Amino acid sequence: PVSTRIRNANFNEYNFYNLVKNFLDYKKIKNSVHLLLHPEEKNNSHFLKKFFKGYKIKIFSQITINYDAYFLVIGMFSTELIKYYILNKKVIIFDINKKNYLSPLARWKLAPVVKNEKELYSELINFKKNKKIKNNKFLSLKGSLKRLIDFI
Repeated sequence: PVSTRIRNANFNEYNFYNLVKNFLDYKKIKNSVHLLLHPEEKNNSHFLKKFFKGYKIKIFSQITINYDAYFLVIGMFSTELIKYYILNKKVIIFDINKKNYLSPLARWKLAPVVKNEKELYSELINFKKNKKIKNNKFLSLKGSLKRLIDFI
């Protein structure tokens, strides 16, 4: 939950929720979306069920993820995005600034960065294979490094 953890960011999870909603409205996209909340964000699930009423979206606060079930992941920054990247899935980073990258994948230019639904749609249309993993870049991660190593 960016709004409670990173006060100097000029965007937060609510901007991300709007991106998802606007994306589903953009060109009338009908695909089902799964929204995985950060464990500290589970209090938002009631708000989100109302916010996304009428949309094909499933909201999860805690699940065991079947990584093979997904080919595309969109997020701001998290260990989960890095896990999907390692598994060679399509990863797209959301950042309104597109320059103050909070995501290591964005900083290292390993995943594209979008700031709105039009850019997100364009990235999906122009699907490109992810670059090969450069393990030495992952060594600079601090808090999540152990979880990533365990995952690998």
